[in-house]
Amino acid sequence: MIFIAILALVLILAIAYRYSSKRVEFYGYYDKVWAHRANDLKKLESSEAHFKGVELDLLYQKEGDWLEVNHPPAPSTGLSFQEYVNHVSNKKIGMWLDLKNLTATNQQAVFNRIDTGIAFAEIKRGQVIIESSHPELLNVFQEKGYRVSYYLPPKLHEKTKEELRKSLQEIKAQLKNNPNLEISTDFNDYSLIAKNFPKRKKNFWVLHSTYSPKILIHYTELRTMLQDSSVQTVLTPYNNFNKHF
Repeated sequence: MIFIAILALVLILAIAYRYSSKRVEFYGYYDKVWAHRANDLKKLESSEAHFKGVELDLLYQKEGDWLEVNHPPAPSTGLSFQEYVNHVSNKKIGMWLDLKNLTATNQQAVFNRIDTGIAFAEIKRGQVIIESSHPELLNVFQEKGYRVSYYLPPKLHEKTKEELRKSLQEIKAQLKNNPNLEISTDFNDYSLIAKNFPKRKKNFWVLHSTYSPKILIHYTELRTMLQDSSVQTVLTPYNNFNKHF
């Protein structure tokens, strides 16, 4: 009976930890950790109570001139950015907006939709990160006081020496004349990015599952990243329990 009771307790604790926002590997740096892909209203509601900020994905829909909260190739839910921010209750929450299809053609329309929504929610522009793989299109946001972040080419650590040289050269060219442009990428590229851009403000995502062995394998590097004063924001997956209700 004692064994069964202990086993049941361990199981309960394991399940509770899976749904916890306070992961052990982030201990002491929870103020930097935001919820990754909070793309529905239930996850927004839960994340507001447990994180300093949320990340969501936005697609501009030309037909109807609106922003959809969605990460392709996930099917559309019809949730608009305006409806999303209508449900924000914490006016101090940070928001990381990953713009999936920002172009020179829709740049102004995307800005208008975001700025209108942010103003309605009474969120300060400085609390919001606007992210795109096209940093040259972020100037309109930066000029109005938003944080802006360059979504870097992925998997730099897997490139050949020559491929890496070219990629770093391209990144440096984008950053050269904009000292306030932040950079964002996967945690797996942290060492490379820290070495080549030590003073640049950085944002990362760490998408290991709760009990992934990678957490232990990369624990030292993860803690180094968290201690890095240039690292502003870190995204983590969040299994919100209320999605089941």
